[in-house]
Amino acid sequence: MRSRITVTVDDALIAGLNRLSTSRRMSRSRIVENALRSFQRELMAQELAEGYREMAEENQKMAEAYLAAGYEAIR
Repeated sequence: MRSRITVTVDDALIAGLNRLSTSRRMSRSRIVENALRSFQRELMAQELAEGYREMAEENQKMAEAYLAAGYEAIR
């Protein structure tokens, strides 16, 4: 399903969009849709990277705690 929306955009962006549309022989709608998809992928990649960093820190803390407990157990 497709929906129509109305957005307000800076004139310079519209001019660039029009040039891109002409040079790529693509509709403005297609270009904007592709840009939004790309933006969503980039946001998701950033969120995943941040999550991985947070988990790495948490895993490091857990490993250090288990290592300390292991040393205590073998003393």
